[in-house]
Amino acid sequence: MPLSRTSSAETPILRRSRTLLTRNPARPVIDNGAILEANGMICAVGKYGELSQTHHARLVDEGETVLLPGLINAHTHTELSHLRDRIQPGGGFEDWVAQLLALPARDLDTKAVSKAIDEMAAGQICAVGDISGNNPQAMASLWRQSDLHALLWVEQIGFAPLPQGQPRGLPDAGATPKLRVAPAGHALYSTSPETLRQTKAWCRSHELPFSLHLAEHSGEIEFLTTGRGPFGAMLTKRLVPKSFSPPGLHPVAYADSLGLLDSSTLVVHAVHLDPGHPHLIAHRGSTVCLCPRSNDFIGVGRALWEALDAAGVPLCLGTDSLASNWDLDLWQEAWYIAQHWSGTLTLDKLVSFMTTTPARILGLPRLGRLAPGKRAVYARLSLEKANRLPLA
Repeated sequence: MPLSRTSSAETPILRRSRTLLTRNPARPVIDNGAILEANGMICAVGKYGELSQTHHARLVDEGETVLLPGLINAHTHTELSHLRDRIQPGGGFEDWVAQLLALPARDLDTKAVSKAIDEMAAGQICAVGDISGNNPQAMASLWRQSDLHALLWVEQIGFAPLPQGQPRGLPDAGATPKLRVAPAGHALYSTSPETLRQTKAWCRSHELPFSLHLAEHSGEIEFLTTGRGPFGAMLTKRLVPKSFSPPGLHPVAYADSLGLLDSSTLVVHAVHLDPGHPHLIAHRGSTVCLCPRSNDFIGVGRALWEALDAAGVPLCLGTDSLASNWDLDLWQEAWYIAQHWSGTLTLDKLVSFMTTTPARILGLPRLGRLAPGKRAVYARLSLEKANRLPLA
């Protein structure tokens, strides 16, 4: 329905673009498209020729641009931004942890965090799934000052029981329109099984997603199946109690046995999977966040992206942190995936990894698509760059 004429200060915008990638199944691609927006919300999406004739609006012409929903970084650790360029890449997970432990990783540099948030915004990211393990109160304050939407996960680490089964470290102040807070598991080797179950139950009861690093590196698998290995020795020395008994299971099977895999779980990394694991994850309805350049930076291998996709696992992208990546540019993650994908990958599917899928798992119903009722936040891709992507 056409908007009525308003005062000049309230005149809606008609935003025209060469191509719209809407992520709307009914009309996924619109050439010479336009978006009618008012008060920060999308009111209509269609052909420019149609909307320009039926609506009074101020024209903003995006030119020869592919316009798509604002990007969502589903997994990062912004509190580690002060460690940018301080870790040497490529030595494997144990080496990366050793370097991290030798640095002031628990310190918080608010200027470095603010700079990282600004860089993500400049990179067309509109929402973030962020992890805090050390400074959740301060991180919540910084996110409240940001224009980006954020789900701040507070990691539960260690083997001490939770007090009355309640997660530790959740910021005192409640949610805001752009910030929500939830506890998260760190990993199966660093968090007790009871804490993981209680954290998952808390998230389920509060209708918030649960996040877990899973099957990121081979040392994790060796430790959980045998209790041995260099990584296991590191854990036993610093974190894991002597009474710990390895479950004798692959991390995916172990997580499933604890009831951690369901449709509200975000599995992060999933690099080292057995052949049947993609179908198990798909059957449970869990989403996997791929962090391909972080995996490359640390040197842990490459996830079975294609097998996960073929099994029907919803996929999204994350940058991980500046302690394990060169930058927080989600387009660089997408480019890496496109360059190394085996088989057919369309631009529309690649865009879904950064828009629709993370919007769903992070609980952001007004983001992820170009459709009426969604927020008017966009990412832009030049036609030249779109045509250079090695996609079908």
